[in-house]
Amino acid sequence: MSESHAANTGGHSTFNWCGYDFEEYSIDDQWREVGGLFLFVSINIPHRNSIERCVLYVEATPNFASSIPNHPMLPKARQLGATMQMRASQLGLGPIINVHARVVEPARLRSELEDHLLDGLRPRLNFE
Repeated sequence: MSESHAANTGGHSTFNWCGYDFEEYSIDDQWREVGGLFLFVSINIPHRNSIERCVLYVEATPNFASSIPNHPMLPKARQLGATMQMRASQLGLGPIINVHARVVEPARLRSELEDHLLDGLRPRLNFE
């Protein structure tokens, strides 16, 4: 597995947030013991052919494997994601929260990138 992936499955899609690429993963993926940044992202389906993503939470971590599973903000992210969905229940979908992750070493760079993302994205759960 490439050192550039945060989980053993590899990213499914790439998204750009504030000029930085992040790979999209399921919360249940097999997270690796590497450092980087992760974002809890709500997926909203307002129309059958439309998908919108909203960053709810940003965090730098020295270890994805110990930070993401059972994260204390995950229930709040799921709750907020459920309230943000417009037509997901009509399409038979529940709250959809994915993780966007980027491997970043060393710790100093993680901290700088986290500050940049917090300033640029203003994720709701970071400021409650």
